[in-house]
Amino acid sequence: MVLLGIFPAVSAMYFDWKFFPDRNMTLIGLKFHAGGGETKLVSFSLNVISLLFSFLLVVVCTAILVYKLISKTKWRQEMSGAAPDVKQTSVSRDQKVVKMVVFISAVYIGCFFWSAVSMIISMLVPGYSVVGPNKNMFQTVWSFLLLLEGTNSSVNMFIYLKMSSKFRKVFTETFSFRRQNSVKTR
Repeated sequence: MVLLGIFPAVSAMYFDWKFFPDRNMTLIGLKFHAGGGETKLVSFSLNVISLLFSFLLVVVCTAILVYKLISKTKWRQEMSGAAPDVKQTSVSRDQKVVKMVVFISAVYIGCFFWSAVSMIISMLVPGYSVVGPNKNMFQTVWSFLLLLEGTNSSVNMFIYLKMSSKFRKVFTETFSFRRQNSVKTR
């Protein structure tokens, strides 16, 4: 989806010789085809809309999931004839799942929200772009934003390790460096 949003902007640009007055040199630089600025605006608008829609979708799906988990927990408590300590264990487990789902959603939105803000700034501030007068600030900001997006991808494993005992067990069994059934040779 993101690639479809970026394609119009990329197709509106091309490399050509360009004079840079601050360096008093002609170098190869990015130029826009006729109407390229409008194409870039449309492209950024599509990306911002898709990103904000994904935030909305994550929030709605998380809310539905949390609601279903809570209602399922209440149903299990009502239908179960188990002892109160067994019921409490089930409730505790379900609460951990709810916390984990909400936390993962919050990390996703927290890491990608700033990309949407930067895209909106790009649409509103003409010089804030790859080729504009504020290109150094643009590149610096996007370097940090890409780092945040990578962090989102990396941190999920640690969230699962911390909050899910089953995931932790399977992870340690899979990546254990100890040989449990090794045969000793003499």
